[in-house]
Amino acid sequence: MRPILVTTVLAATMSLGLAADLPDAQCPTSLPVPADATDIACIIASRGPSETCAVLISPSTCSALTENALNAGLVTVVGHDWLIAFGWCPIVFDIGTGPQIFGFCPLH
Repeated sequence: MRPILVTTVLAATMSLGLAADLPDAQCPTSLPVPADATDIACIIASRGPSETCAVLISPSTCSALTENALNAGLVTVVGHDWLIAFGWCPIVFDIGTGPQIFGFCPLH
């Protein structure tokens, strides 16, 4: 993972007061449903962008993915707002068991 990404995510999260002890915090092994801003930032900081991020995501596609995640109950309103504020897109798929977030990609 790129060090600047981790630093940016951690700094942004800490500046919002979302997780003052995030570097020492235990990230969830899987994203809780619904995921809040701290859960999302922790997963992004620990795992980095999803392997599916090779394709550029347009602002309109990112917005649709973020709204879908909120409407499906996968993220909280605060998690939704964090994704928008920091330019991250949830990668949401339904593989037959209902929609799930499989990773996060930065907005390009």
